[in-house]
Amino acid sequence: MQTEPLTGQMLNYSEVQFMLAEAALKDWIDGADSVYYNNGVLAYMQMWLPTSFTAALLTSGGINGAVF
Repeated sequence: MQTEPLTGQMLNYSEVQFMLAEAALKDWIDGADSVYYNNGVLAYMQMWLPTSFTAALLTSGGINGAVF
């Protein structure tokens, strides 16, 4: 039995959000590219850095309006 949680993932949520950000930037889809990008950054941080720092970002709304 495989116990690694990321085994077999083709694309994770953060990668999809980065692709959507690029598509929005090129006006291929509706939506704000910055929202997709920030969602991707936050999801990536939550996946690899599940710490109090990412929890603080979520609860304080600190990612909104941030430039990464």
